[in-house]
Amino acid sequence: MDTSEDWREILDLITAWGEASRRNDTALPTDDELWAHARRHRTLRLPAQVDDLIVDDLRDAFNAGRLPHLIDLDVLVANLAQQGRPALVEHSGGNTATVRTGSRYTDRPGDTRWSVSAGPGWFAAPGRRRPLADTSEFTIGPHDEDSWSVLVPEHTTTAQVTALVIATIDEVEARRARLAATASAAAGAVVRVVAARYPELGPAVPDPGRELVRDVGDLIADWLHARVPALRAAPPTITDQTSSQEGTRP
Repeated sequence: MDTSEDWREILDLITAWGEASRRNDTALPTDDELWAHARRHRTLRLPAQVDDLIVDDLRDAFNAGRLPHLIDLDVLVANLAQQGRPALVEHSGGNTATVRTGSRYTDRPGDTRWSVSAGPGWFAAPGRRRPLADTSEFTIGPHDEDSWSVLVPEHTTTAQVTALVIATIDEVEARRARLAATASAAAGAVVRVVAARYPELGPAVPDPGRELVRDVGDLIADWLHARVPALRAAPPTITDQTSSQEGTRP
């Protein structure tokens, strides 16, 4: 590697570019873009053809400012709020930070659940402040089940992670709505069959009630998951996004 003053200057400029990219949450540059940026420094006399060894140094300099592997969870929550998706960073044990987002509801034991959970992250400052996450282990999936989740692309931006979280919310809530409608119809059918066999219930068919609908919904969900493998996996609408976001290595 060239250790001249000109080389150090271009590395400093590229690090500053990375810092600006982190502030503005812009996409990571390709190798060609890094090379073109360095070639503007005329005194280096870089050739038109990309040199893999030199571009590695340029990438390292950019990443020193960009920190592309880190996700600021406060920024992610703010982005989700701007898109009309309520979200928060929750302390989920130890120093672990987890994003909860989407619709809230109460499960059978009485715990509050959200449509989607994303994490893990950690709190980088005392008082559970500055929650961050690393793209190498940051997953997104339904909060109330562990049947599927997706790992965010290693080379991504907070805006792209936000879009992936929103797509996951939409998918999870669509699945829940479909199951709820099915459970309600099935519970109604159960009550009608029971009422026909037990005339002592009276002429009016009883309302199935929330408890029966929920129990039937649990049974249907288990039955479906045993017979439809696709329901236990992330759908293509989500996995296609993670594939399309894979970019140039940092």
